Amino acid sequence: MSKYSSRSTGFTLIELLVVIAIIGLLAALLFPIFAKVREKARQTTCISNLRQLGQAFTIYAQDYDQHFPDQWSGRTADDLSVTATSTAWETYLRPYTKSAEIDHCPSDTLSLPLKVPNTKITLFSSYATAWNVQGKSSSQIPASAQTVLLVENWQNDSLSDVNWLVQQLGKKSFTVDEDAVYEQPDFRHNEMGNYLFVDTHVKALHGPDPKFAGYTLNQNGVAACADTSPLPQ
Repeated sequence: MSKYSSRSTGFTLIELLVVIAIIGLLAALLFPIFAKVREKARQTTCISNLRQLGQAFTIYAQDYDQHFPDQWSGRTADDLSVTATSTAWETYLRPYTKSAEIDHCPSDTLSLPLKVPNTKITLFSSYATAWNVQGKSSSQIPASAQTVLLVENWQNDSLSDVNWLVQQLGKKSFTVDEDAVYEQPDFRHNEMGNYLFVDTHVKALHGPDPKFAGYTLNQNGVAACADTSPLPQ
């Protein structure tokens, strides 16, 4: 008989439980890091989308006497709710962008596609124009590097709730109030939002109420970009 006693080389139950506990702890520590890295990659795609849209706005303006698209086009608010997809800036820019993909931020899980009547165009918008720049000419925008053109938002599939125009560039809190229009923009990238400026540069800013030089504040103390709000000088 061998003088060496036999001993199992497998894990005991206690050792196995310890290993599982360590793996669980590491996963809990690393998952938020991985989530932030993934969101950062999505934010980079969103920034690329906005830069391409900025180029499309520029080319559109060159073709239309240096004017940006005018979503209202002289219509009343009631008219706009019915024909909004036909007059949306995305519709005007589609000949230049060729694709709906750049209208959609990969972190936007709320927006639903909208069909433009009597066309083959589908809108999938994750962005909205600042109200006080739409329809303006380049000569009416003296500080293009300070003037916001697009912000991040989300859009549902109700034509009565089309939200391609925003009236403020931040909000007082992340709590949604009764007026969803005033709760734009959306800060979906680790509590940051991307902003496209008229000169086509994009800047990521922390929400919910980033500061913008040259903008007046509305009654909520937030930078205002309603149709009558003055532009930065």
